[in-house]
Amino acid sequence: MNATDRASRRSLPDGVTVALSRARVRAGAAEEATRWMDMLDDRLEESVATLDRERMAIEIIFRLRDGDEDYLYWVTVHGKAGASVTDSDHALDVDHLAFDQRVRDGSWVRAEPQVLLLPNPVRAQVLAWTDHGSQPVTPSPGPEPVATAAFEGVGPRQSGQRDETR
Repeated sequence: MNATDRASRRSLPDGVTVALSRARVRAGAAEEATRWMDMLDDRLEESVATLDRERMAIEIIFRLRDGDEDYLYWVTVHGKAGASVTDSDHALDVDHLAFDQRVRDGSWVRAEPQVLLLPNPVRAQVLAWTDHGSQPVTPSPGPEPVATAAFEGVGPRQSGQRDETR
């Protein structure tokens, strides 16, 4: 995205990378891809601990099996000043990169972000994290937070109203 495009996308903050990337799983490596995802999930606390140095606010991995093709998709939101996983000597990152070499076929397609929609309180935290990581950040004065709608798409519950989704 060039500077003119970014300037026209107010929702995409400077200093933050918002990405959707896709990689094809090598032929015959589907079980290894499963082991990779299991490893990340089994070592959840360790996985999360690596995000600070990367200024990674959000990392989501999806898997899509489409006929004979198997794909892994990454959704990430991270600060541009964050360190690369390839520069890490953290044991989990070393294992993560080893799986990456065995599983991905070398294809890596990145979609162009268009809009980042975050409620103001969430946006403030994401921007603080991508800029400073776990270092304490003094919140800047701003407007009072406004009530946000529930994730189910209905407005905030009224007092005494049951939440039927639980």
